[in-house]
Amino acid sequence: MQNKKPFAAWAMTLLTTAAALACAGAQAQSASDPVVLSFATVGDSRQDNVAPDTSQLPLSGQDVMWMQNTKAFGRILREIAAKKANLLFFNGDMVLGYGNASPSTAVTDVNSVVNSDLVRFYTQYAYWRGMAATLMEAGTYVVPVPGNHETQCRTATAAPSINATTGAYVPQTICGTALAGGGDSLGSVNGGKNAIPQNEDAFRANMGDLILDQARLAAMLPNGQALSHVDLADHAAMDYPFVAGNAKVLAAAPQNQLSYSFDVGSSHFVVINNDVSGGNDNTAPVNWLNQDLQAAKLRGARGFFVFGHKPAYTYNYAGNGGKLAGLDANAYTTANRDAFWNVIQTYGATYFSGHQHTFSMGQPKAAPSGSLLPPSWQVIVGAGGSPFDPKASASGLAPTDRDYVYAVVNILQSGNVVLNVYGFTSAYGPTKLIGQATIAPVQ
Repeated sequence: MQNKKPFAAWAMTLLTTAAALACAGAQAQSASDPVVLSFATVGDSRQDNVAPDTSQLPLSGQDVMWMQNTKAFGRILREIAAKKANLLFFNGDMVLGYGNASPSTAVTDVNSVVNSDLVRFYTQYAYWRGMAATLMEAGTYVVPVPGNHETQCRTATAAPSINATTGAYVPQTICGTALAGGGDSLGSVNGGKNAIPQNEDAFRANMGDLILDQARLAAMLPNGQALSHVDLADHAAMDYPFVAGNAKVLAAAPQNQLSYSFDVGSSHFVVINNDVSGGNDNTAPVNWLNQDLQAAKLRGARGFFVFGHKPAYTYNYAGNGGKLAGLDANAYTTANRDAFWNVIQTYGATYFSGHQHTFSMGQPKAAPSGSLLPPSWQVIVGAGGSPFDPKASASGLAPTDRDYVYAVVNILQSGNVVLNVYGFTSAYGPTKLIGQATIAPVQ
């Protein structure tokens, strides 16, 4: 629980120190130390027609159909384009998903196909891709991160049914196999939310051209910044199953293009999948990540940036009631979380995530004894348009808990990193700088 107070304290301090932070940022980004690379990051833009945020009612027919908060996400994309970020790392939950994207869920009549989980996934991806394409054409390369709504299936009822009036097939989510007595074979695993290979395949099918179009990305980088050491291989065997011998945890399906890494200049970027098939949900690929960061450091990388969907440490905002939403979801995953954060700290990496539909940034754990590096930062920017987790009725909210947010990170010629977080209210007020930090390069 010790990690939660610093997050809340940081959020309350942001607005009172905004002027000083902006001044410090201007000094850090002087003419003698120009920006050589810039990236933005945000997550969670998908809409929810069952439980939308009350501030966004009534939902437009467009957003009900395509499951996207078009207004909020569209504004964020325009602002990122205006700031001329070279890359955008989108930290997952770009679609509502949560079904089973297996082709077997799409049966033969037209209504059944159109209403199948498979088509629902693909059309939601297509709408999101259409919005993101505007940013690509404006010069910002979009790097996708898988989220739980992309990879997980959520158990519902045991079998499909037929609409008695229309005769149409009504899809019902089955994540594992339908049991003879009713129910789903994965219904009792991870609370009925499980990553499945079919959904991992759907992520690749809809995002694979971005992971990575090396020629296109290289052409969009600023002068002096080269793309190198791209690793898109499958490293699942290094980490999964996370606990051997646990009957509910199996070997993962291939993880190529789900966890991957690359260098741009002296900066190293890593994307990780936090919800992995085989029951390995709420985890991080610690062994592969450690090997990957070690190799990057040996070849001279000075900045390390890791992007996942779920935070390592849950932000306990007012009204959350201590609910754990990150890699600290339970004792089983918290051991993995601790190992993951040790790797983050060892290499002085910064970790960006979404999943919690709010904003928080802080240094949740002191640096290890004897370390020459400062504590690593965790930055939650999961308010890209999805219904806010902090409820408007909750008392004691931090001023930025219900802001739509995104971060822009400027890497300077010296290797120093200036992290700026921008937000605007659910009423779509003016965009403000709501958080900032300066991070020294790793020596």
